[in-house]
Amino acid sequence: MDGYQAVIANDGFGALRIIDGGMRPDLILLDMHMDGVNGWDVASELKVSGLRIPVVVATGDPHPEECASQIAADAWLGKPFGANELLSAVERVLATKPSSPRFSSAEN
Repeated sequence: MDGYQAVIANDGFGALRIIDGGMRPDLILLDMHMDGVNGWDVASELKVSGLRIPVVVATGDPHPEECASQIAADAWLGKPFGANELLSAVERVLATKPSSPRFSSAEN
């Protein structure tokens, strides 16, 4: 996605390590059903730490909206989803975060 910088974690543990290392992303795209540290665990750790980072849930769960609701996510995407759907969700969530340094998409 042009205009956005992504940092990739291979699993929930990796995501938490990145955040514990000081990275403060503008948004987290969170898979709920990862092995080991899953999306619920990541959301719980974020809450305990006091960090408020917007979350877009991305899940193959048959009820993605329930998963998002359980962790108070800002948006959700049911798998499979396309690049346009992802970009739309990211832009919608970042637009509601006033202090976010957003990059404009080359498509806009």
